[in-house]
Amino acid sequence: MKFLLLISFLSIILFFGCRTNNLSKFDLNSKKMYFEEIVASGATNIRITYSSDRPPSKDDPGGIIKDIAKGIGTAFLSADIESKLIRAANPDTIIQAISFGVENALVKYLNVQPQYTLNNESEFVVTTILEKCELVSNPNGIYISVQAEVEITQRGTGELVWENTETNYSPIRQNYAYGTTSSSVSDVIQATQLATLSEPELRTIINSAAQDVGRKMANTLREDIREALKEKK
Repeated sequence: MKFLLLISFLSIILFFGCRTNNLSKFDLNSKKMYFEEIVASGATNIRITYSSDRPPSKDDPGGIIKDIAKGIGTAFLSADIESKLIRAANPDTIIQAISFGVENALVKYLNVQPQYTLNNESEFVVTTILEKCELVSNPNGIYISVQAEVEITQRGTGELVWENTETNYSPIRQNYAYGTTSSSVSDVIQATQLATLSEPELRTIINSAAQDVGRKMANTLREDIREALKEKK
């Protein structure tokens, strides 16, 4: 029961930073939007941390992760496994997964026209910033912690249309590699399993976990679009 409670806590999605919703002030329907992706300096190299040693921070303001991990011990990884994880976790690929989630929501609900080259027809700019990406190991499994920010601005005026920052701390599950999304605790990857997984398998698993951030960012955007449409009526 305690283990299940631990997984439930670690699967919580936490919201930090600014969230601005000015969507009701702009007409985004069918507009051309330029999408850009930025990896912040703090996210260019994936870090591996250990939750029982992790101090309270803005990503865990109440020290929840640290408190839960107390007394459990820490699953330290070998240097070889750490290197394999770092190679498999590509920041550029992770940020692409997040950006795609936002793009998909904008196309689906506002019929926007995505552009990947800035030109005179680009009316809005959608910027996705990967601020942090960590792989966290504890005796119960390997987890990915991703913090990202998305901004939508009007190109002609520079006005902020929408902004949101999200941090997702979620377990990396082996079944991601097989295209399923079961939440079974037994599917959470253990440190001892990593040696048996190839680098391509790990990359698939990590990228699938990163897609969760994109989906959750898209869900927030969808809700804000719905609220904006209500305000316009």
